[in-house]
Amino acid sequence: MHDVFKPASVTPVPLAPPEVVGLLNLRGRVVTALCLRRRLGLAPSTSGESGMAIGLEQGEETFGLVVDGIGAVLSLTRDSFEPVPPNLDARWRGLALGVHRLDTKLLVVLQVDALLAFGPAVQAA
Repeated sequence: MHDVFKPASVTPVPLAPPEVVGLLNLRGRVVTALCLRRRLGLAPSTSGESGMAIGLEQGEETFGLVVDGIGAVLSLTRDSFEPVPPNLDARWRGLALGVHRLDTKLLVVLQVDALLAFGPAVQAA
């Protein structure tokens, strides 16, 4: 991760997978914007807010993951990290590296490679 930003105008991409919101400009770079809700199989947000985006690089390409919001930054240790629980929702299981058990919540750690895999890459995974 290298940026957290409020996405400005997004240009739709015809025939793109449903997770691809479109393209946006991030400091002069063309960035593929992905809706994390759609990628995780969640219902659309009902808040009416446009959300935030997390900029990250994968290989030679930069992506903007559109999320509902950004929470607190946590310092976690390996002691609280556990493998993916077998009862984790199937939509998340293939995208998760593991989980951290917090006091009252379960924090799912996502695999960036799997999250950004589309088409033939998804079927190979």
